[in-house]
Amino acid sequence: MTTTYRNPWHHPAHGYDPVVYMTDARAVPLGEFLMYQRIPGKPGRCCWDVVKDGVCIAQRAGRPGEDQLGVFRASATAIAAR
Repeated sequence: MTTTYRNPWHHPAHGYDPVVYMTDARAVPLGEFLMYQRIPGKPGRCCWDVVKDGVCIAQRAGRPGEDQLGVFRASATAIAAR
């Protein structure tokens, strides 16, 4: 099933960024957000989108991005456990 979500960084003058992102990736819940591995790949070579209410609010790629997502996941888990 294809999921679409709005790209808030889209600008009509730019020809390289889509109005919406589309992915067949499975959503990974992260607190009140959903994460999608929009560009799959080996660890450290993929792109994750963080989505809230149908809008992409963050994108993380590569090893540093995956490290940041790990921190986000740990924080969301700690908050949910309260």
